[in-house]
Amino acid sequence: TTAKTRVVAGNQQVVRIDEEEVAALPPQVVDVLRGRLLEAVGGGTIAAVVFEDYAKGPPDRALLETVVAAARARRR
Repeated sequence: TTAKTRVVAGNQQVVRIDEEEVAALPPQVVDVLRGRLLEAVGGGTIAAVVFEDYAKGPPDRALLETVVAAARARRR
């Protein structure tokens, strides 16, 4: 989560300071995400999988590789 501090002069924002902590996702969160994404991909309830990392890197590379492999297998 990014904490945003806005510096205001009068009624105008003059600067914003963003602070964030970068940490790996807890294994329990990765497991829940994996299960939900694989269920959605395998069940055919989604048409596409789009990952956006906002230039911060993937949340868990193994998770992404697993979901991409499942999506590719589904389209065959």
